[in-house]
Amino acid sequence: MELNQAGKIVEKELLNIQRKYKKSNINIYQIMPNHIHIILEIEKRNATTIGNIIRYFKGRVSSRSKICWQRNYYEHIIRNEREYLAICNYIINNPIKWEENSNHYI
Repeated sequence: MELNQAGKIVEKELLNIQRKYKKSNINIYQIMPNHIHIILEIEKRNATTIGNIIRYFKGRVSSRSKICWQRNYYEHIIRNEREYLAICNYIINNPIKWEENSNHYI
């Protein structure tokens, strides 16, 4: 996926999450034209919640662009390596599926 200006802002702020929240790690991500996929790892003994991180991220992106976020987000706890690998594969291949889908729109 080749990022436009808004996508570059999203990527920069996404990578800033790890600087702001030291006990978090973004293992993999994919920025799509109208959504993003992220595997975000947070240490167990951490006062920060996923909600705090996503709120920070969306706020930073919104302050630098005209992106309008949906109110909620989908979260899922990855429970084992098989599930992790399947989700990574889905994220990596998401741009291919996007191109194959004749109904995609921004």
